[in-house]
Amino acid sequence: MSAITRYLAMLRLFGMLLCAAAIPSVATATVPVTVAVAASDVEEEAVEASAVGAEAEAARDAGYESAEVPALARRVTDLTATLDAAERARLEASLAALEARKGAQVAILMVPSTYPDSIEAYATRVFEAWKLGRKGIDDGVLVLVAKDDRRMRIEVGYGLEGTITDIDAGRIIREYMTPAFRQQDYAGGLEAAAQRLVR
Repeated sequence: MSAITRYLAMLRLFGMLLCAAAIPSVATATVPVTVAVAASDVEEEAVEASAVGAEAEAARDAGYESAEVPALARRVTDLTATLDAAERARLEASLAALEARKGAQVAILMVPSTYPDSIEAYATRVFEAWKLGRKGIDDGVLVLVAKDDRRMRIEVGYGLEGTITDIDAGRIIREYMTPAFRQQDYAGGLEAAAQRLVR
C-alpha cells in the first residue's frame, strides 16, 4: 500500500469519525425536515445534517458570500416553486387573519438551500432584515423551510419567546410539518404549523 493510498484511507476514516462525533450535537441543534422513524433513517439524516453544516462552515472559511436574503413582498415567499397560486393564496389569507386577530406577524419563506449559511444563521439574518412583528412588541414569527437541505426552523421574536418556546417550535415541526412534508403536502404542513402557532 503506497503512502498516498494510506493517507487517503486515513482521511476517509477521519472524516467518518468526525461525522460520527458530530451526530449528537447536530441532532440537538435544530430539528431536521424529516424526523426519522427507523434508526437507520436517524443516522442517515444526522450524517446529512452534519454534511450540510460542514459544507457551510467550509464555504464561509473559503470566503464565499452568505446566502442572499430576498425582499419581503408578501407573507408567503416561495423561491422553490413548490406551492401553487391557490395554496399560496390560502396560506396568505390564513396568516392575514392571524395578524388581524392576534396582532402577531407570521411570514413563511421557502428556499432551496441556505448554503453556505447554517439554517440558524440564515433565519436570524432573514428575521432581522424583514423586521417581523410590531415595533416595540417584537411579536414576529418566521417559518423557514430549506427544501433541498431538508431542514426547517421557526424563528420567534423576543416578544413571543415565552409563548412559543424552542420546545413548542420543535414539536410543531416534528408533529405537523414533517409528516405532511413526507407526503409532499407542503401547503398542508405549513397551514398546520400556522394554525398551531395561532393557538
